[in-house]
Amino acid sequence: MLKTSLRIIREEGIEPSILLVGVGEVGYLTLRKMRSIAGGALFAHMYTPYNPDYTDIDELGLAKLNSYEWYYISDSDPRIILVEARVQPSPVSPEPYYEIAGLILDYTRRYRCRLVVALDGIKSSSEDILAFASRRNLLDIFKGYNVKTISRSRVEGLSGLIVGLARIKKIDAVGLIASFVDESSIPVVSSTLLRLILSAFKIRLHGI
Repeated sequence: MLKTSLRIIREEGIEPSILLVGVGEVGYLTLRKMRSIAGGALFAHMYTPYNPDYTDIDELGLAKLNSYEWYYISDSDPRIILVEARVQPSPVSPEPYYEIAGLILDYTRRYRCRLVVALDGIKSSSEDILAFASRRNLLDIFKGYNVKTISRSRVEGLSGLIVGLARIKKIDAVGLIASFVDESSIPVVSSTLLRLILSAFKIRLHGI
């Protein structure tokens, strides 16, 4: 049986960086927009048996198993690793989320990333950006921005577990959740989230 694993295509030249995880449609689209500006080299696929039971077929009729694609942007400042996690496991049990989040954090340490940022979206009656973190002072990054801190609540799914496990593992991590009114507003919301990331974390991309 296939186990959750990272299959590395190449990893030479990867330097300490920020690791961004794009969860769901909002997070995925945010990272896609970043790659459309700055490029990025695909260096690994994360496969897991917990993804939905279908396979995409490409224009040549070839099957492509669902995976989380890992990209490295080398000409940004700081360097960036992107993990595009558009598809999430079935929410029947929590174990798959723990396994996937744990593996992402293991490679966060392997690549000596100084910060993990989990990006996600949620449908709501208003459009806001919400933040939570593994350490209180990490939320100070967003002072002066129109970002609300989540308190006395809970965050379900992969983005919540990445930050929660990061706290136990003593890894600096931030979660950003962009709320949207309906699916048609996701492109606008993801652009707002991208601008926030670039400004708050002082990321300079080649091409801007």
